[in-house]
Amino acid sequence: MPVVLTSRERAHAKARAHALEPIVQVGHAGVTDALVAEVDRALAAHELIKVKLGNPNRDVRHARRHAMRAD
Repeated sequence: MPVVLTSRERAHAKARAHALEPIVQVGHAGVTDALVAEVDRALAAHELIKVKLGNPNRDVRHARRHAMRAD
């Protein structure tokens, strides 16, 4: 079940994440089972992670970001 944050909580998490280096990078394969497993592992080890979407096309990055939210 997705966690729902208030706008204040989301802003606070975003501010904390600003200084973080990306732990997981989404490549050309997009959101795969292996990627979801890696994100789960990273979240178990860290309270907050940064994910890098590695595609120069803005529309593709936007679609992948929403695909990750759905999982």
